[in-house]
Amino acid sequence: MGWWSMDLKTIKIKGQDYVQVSERIRHFRTSEEYKGWAIEVEWLRIDEDIAIARAIIRDAEGVAKSMGTAMEKREERKEGEKVKVNEDGTKDFSEIIELAKTCQAPTELEKGEIVGGFAHNQVLSLADTVIENIKSGAIRKFVVMAGCDGRMVSRNYYTEFAEKLPKDTIILTAGCAKYKYNKLNLGDINGIPRVLDAGQCNDSYSLAVIALKLKEVLNDVNELPIVYNIAWYEQKAVIVLLALLYLGVKNIHLGPTLPAFLSPNVAKVLVENFGIGGITTVDEDLKKFDLV
Repeated sequence: MGWWSMDLKTIKIKGQDYVQVSERIRHFRTSEEYKGWAIEVEWLRIDEDIAIARAIIRDAEGVAKSMGTAMEKREERKEGEKVKVNEDGTKDFSEIIELAKTCQAPTELEKGEIVGGFAHNQVLSLADTVIENIKSGAIRKFVVMAGCDGRMVSRNYYTEFAEKLPKDTIILTAGCAKYKYNKLNLGDINGIPRVLDAGQCNDSYSLAVIALKLKEVLNDVNELPIVYNIAWYEQKAVIVLLALLYLGVKNIHLGPTLPAFLSPNVAKVLVENFGIGGITTVDEDLKKFDLV
């Protein structure tokens, strides 16, 4: 969601709408979505010529959600004056680099380890073990939770969903959606981690390859012990969705909302022909997916 969609006051700068910082802070302080959140500001340098500040945004639980720095100089460049360009045509950022060297090193916010690297080659090397666990009932379902992450509180749905999944389920993920649950201690099933992270968005290809490999054993892609609860936020997730539809996958669920650009006719085709649906509450969806 962009600032322009929040009904905030804007001013014109070079013909473009711009939301001033004061207006953004007003929204941050008064919006119910950010109740209990805080902005911490630290001055890294301040003297007669320059001021550098670092801001950290923390949620109601004190978790750092974003961090950035800003710099203001006494003598700003005149309007229209460009960054110095080297003889080879590249921009000269030496002034910024030298200034960065005077700043304090970043403060470590947290420590820990996350297991990743479960692209299709790695998972398929354990295919016999995976299939054995499926046939024995140790693995009852795979839950594809690939897709996008975002700052909205509604996306905490995916954290709660992962926490409440039964212990005989495994999450297949790729893309930044994983950041809602990849730090949870979900354990493993006979040595197989319960979160198999294939990588970034583009690595959703690996999830499709894994599904197709299982199809070879279980015949029908829609008879596989897999459910799809995909987090939508931007166009890459739609590309993944189209690939799944091309493979004949049905009953995929998207959330927290369906893509806004879907026309009524397109939405009707997806619902009627492919069973596309949205999400509701975690408890209701766990029942809907036959997970509890």
